[in-house]
Amino acid sequence: MVQAISRLISFSFLFVSVTIEARLGEKIVPDPAANSTAVAQTTAAAQNTAEAQNKAVARYSVHEKKLSSTVTVKEYAGTDGVVFAVSWRGLARPDLSDLLGDYYSEYSNAEKEQKTQPRRRSAASITTPQIIVKHFGHMRDIRGLAYIKDRIPSSVRVEELE
Repeated sequence: MVQAISRLISFSFLFVSVTIEARLGEKIVPDPAANSTAVAQTTAAAQNTAEAQNKAVARYSVHEKKLSSTVTVKEYAGTDGVVFAVSWRGLARPDLSDLLGDYYSEYSNAEKEQKTQPRRRSAASITTPQIIVKHFGHMRDIRGLAYIKDRIPSSVRVEELE
Protein backbone atom coordinates (compact mmCIF):
# COMPACT_ATOMS: atom_id res chain seq x y z
CA MET A 1 0.00 0.00 0.00
CA VAL A 2 2.80 2.41 0.92
CA GLN A 3 4.56 1.62 -2.37
CA ALA A 4 1.38 2.33 -4.32
CA ILE A 5 0.93 5.70 -2.63
CA SER A 6 4.61 6.50 -3.18
CA ARG A 7 4.29 5.68 -6.89
CA LEU A 8 1.13 7.78 -7.18
CA ILE A 9 2.86 10.77 -5.58
CA SER A 10 5.91 10.36 -7.82
CA PHE A 11 3.69 10.05 -10.89
CA SER A 12 1.71 13.16 -9.97
CA PHE A 13 4.90 15.26 -9.98
CA LEU A 14 5.22 14.58 -13.70
CA PHE A 15 2.17 16.75 -14.28
CA VAL A 16 3.00 19.66 -11.99
CA SER A 17 3.16 22.75 -14.16
CA VAL A 18 4.93 26.01 -13.61
CA THR A 19 3.16 29.27 -14.17
CA ILE A 20 3.62 31.02 -17.47
CA GLU A 21 5.36 34.38 -17.56
CA ALA A 22 2.47 36.20 -19.22
CA ARG A 23 -0.72 35.46 -21.07
CA LEU A 24 -1.60 36.51 -24.58
CA GLY A 25 -1.99 40.31 -24.61
CA GLU A 26 -0.29 40.82 -21.24
CA LYS A 27 3.06 42.41 -20.48
CA ILE A 28 5.77 39.83 -19.89
CA VAL A 29 7.79 39.72 -16.68
CA PRO A 30 11.04 37.98 -17.64
CA ASP A 31 12.03 34.96 -15.57
CA PRO A 32 15.84 34.65 -15.28
CA ALA A 33 15.51 30.85 -15.31
CA ALA A 34 13.57 30.87 -18.59
CA ASN A 35 15.21 30.58 -21.96
CA SER A 36 14.92 33.95 -23.73
CA THR A 37 16.22 35.31 -27.03
CA ALA A 38 15.75 38.54 -28.94
CA VAL A 39 15.19 38.43 -32.68
CA ALA A 40 16.81 41.33 -34.53
CA GLN A 41 16.19 42.88 -37.93
CA THR A 42 18.78 44.36 -40.29
CA THR A 43 18.41 45.67 -43.82
CA ALA A 44 19.67 43.45 -46.64
CA ALA A 45 22.04 46.13 -47.98
CA ALA A 46 23.70 46.65 -44.61
CA GLN A 47 23.85 43.08 -43.32
CA ASN A 48 27.56 42.64 -44.01
CA THR A 49 28.80 45.66 -42.10
CA ALA A 50 29.70 45.48 -38.44
CA GLU A 51 28.04 48.84 -37.84
CA ALA A 52 24.68 47.59 -39.13
CA GLN A 53 24.92 44.46 -36.98
CA ASN A 54 25.60 46.58 -33.90
CA LYS A 55 22.58 48.77 -34.70
CA ALA A 56 20.22 45.83 -35.25
CA VAL A 57 16.94 46.48 -33.50
CA ALA A 58 15.16 43.70 -31.67
CA ARG A 59 11.79 43.10 -33.34
CA TYR A 60 10.51 40.80 -30.62
CA SER A 61 11.72 38.50 -27.89
CA VAL A 62 10.99 34.81 -27.41
CA HIS A 63 10.57 33.36 -23.94
CA GLU A 64 10.58 29.57 -23.75
CA LYS A 65 9.28 27.65 -20.77
CA LYS A 66 8.45 24.05 -19.96
CA LEU A 67 4.94 23.91 -18.52
CA SER A 68 5.32 20.25 -17.63
CA SER A 69 7.61 17.39 -18.47
CA THR A 70 5.71 17.02 -21.75
CA VAL A 71 4.83 20.55 -23.00
CA THR A 72 7.06 23.48 -24.01
CA VAL A 73 5.59 26.93 -24.59
CA LYS A 74 7.14 29.90 -26.39
CA GLU A 75 5.85 33.40 -25.72
CA TYR A 76 6.55 36.07 -28.34
CA ALA A 77 6.66 39.61 -26.93
CA GLY A 78 6.96 42.83 -28.90
CA THR A 79 9.41 45.60 -28.07
CA ASP A 80 6.78 46.96 -25.66
CA GLY A 81 6.94 43.68 -23.70
CA VAL A 82 3.37 42.63 -24.54
CA VAL A 83 2.88 39.02 -25.62
CA PHE A 84 1.46 39.00 -29.16
CA ALA A 85 1.73 35.23 -29.77
CA VAL A 86 2.22 31.93 -27.98
CA SER A 87 3.16 28.57 -29.45
CA TRP A 88 3.32 25.14 -27.88
CA ARG A 89 4.68 21.70 -28.60
CA GLY A 90 4.40 18.51 -26.63
CA LEU A 91 2.58 15.30 -25.94
CA ALA A 92 -0.70 17.08 -25.18
CA ARG A 93 -2.36 20.45 -25.66
CA PRO A 94 -1.71 22.80 -22.73
CA ASP A 95 -4.46 24.51 -20.77
CA LEU A 96 -5.43 27.21 -23.25
CA SER A 97 -7.30 29.21 -20.63
CA ASP A 98 -3.88 29.86 -19.10
CA LEU A 99 -2.17 30.76 -22.36
CA LEU A 100 -4.94 32.83 -23.93
CA GLY A 101 -5.88 34.80 -20.82
CA ASP A 102 -8.63 37.34 -21.54
CA TYR A 103 -9.00 35.98 -25.08
CA TYR A 104 -9.99 32.51 -23.88
CA SER A 105 -13.76 33.14 -23.75
CA GLU A 106 -13.68 34.49 -27.32
CA TYR A 107 -11.74 31.39 -28.42
CA SER A 108 -14.00 29.02 -26.48
CA ASN A 109 -17.16 30.44 -28.07
CA ALA A 110 -15.67 30.18 -31.57
CA GLU A 111 -14.51 26.61 -30.87
CA LYS A 112 -18.03 25.59 -29.78
CA GLU A 113 -19.45 27.14 -32.94
CA GLN A 114 -16.91 25.32 -35.11
CA LYS A 115 -17.74 21.96 -33.51
CA THR A 116 -21.23 22.20 -34.98
CA GLN A 117 -19.73 22.19 -38.49
CA PRO A 118 -18.47 19.08 -40.34
CA ARG A 119 -14.95 17.98 -39.35
CA ARG A 120 -12.00 18.18 -41.68
CA ARG A 121 -8.88 16.03 -41.53
CA SER A 122 -6.43 18.90 -41.44
CA ALA A 123 -4.97 21.36 -39.00
CA ALA A 124 -7.66 23.02 -36.94
CA SER A 125 -7.77 26.79 -37.14
CA ILE A 126 -10.11 28.99 -35.17
CA THR A 127 -10.38 32.62 -36.18
CA THR A 128 -12.14 35.24 -34.09
CA PRO A 129 -12.29 39.01 -34.59
CA GLN A 130 -9.15 39.44 -32.46
CA ILE A 131 -7.15 36.20 -32.44
CA ILE A 132 -6.23 33.16 -34.51
CA VAL A 133 -5.54 29.80 -32.86
CA LYS A 134 -4.10 26.90 -34.86
CA HIS A 135 -3.70 23.28 -33.74
CA PHE A 136 -1.71 20.75 -35.72
CA GLY A 137 0.52 17.72 -35.34
CA HIS A 138 -0.21 14.12 -34.51
CA MET A 139 -0.27 11.82 -31.51
CA ARG A 140 2.73 12.50 -29.22
CA ASP A 141 3.64 15.65 -31.17
CA ILE A 142 0.88 18.20 -30.62
CA ARG A 143 1.66 21.75 -31.74
CA GLY A 144 -0.18 25.00 -31.80
CA LEU A 145 0.05 28.72 -32.27
CA ALA A 146 -2.18 31.52 -31.04
CA TYR A 147 -1.71 35.16 -31.90
CA ILE A 148 -3.43 38.52 -31.70
CA LYS A 149 -3.98 39.72 -35.25
CA ASP A 150 -3.52 43.43 -34.55
CA ARG A 151 -0.48 43.04 -32.27
CA ILE A 152 1.93 41.23 -34.61
CA PRO A 153 4.75 43.65 -35.50
CA SER A 154 4.61 44.70 -39.15
CA SER A 155 8.08 43.27 -39.81
CA VAL A 156 7.15 39.81 -38.49
CA ARG A 157 5.65 37.05 -40.63
CA VAL A 158 3.37 34.57 -38.86
CA GLU A 159 5.29 31.75 -40.58
CA GLU A 160 8.43 32.57 -38.59
CA LEU A 161 6.66 31.87 -35.31
CA GLU A 162 6.85 28.23 -34.29
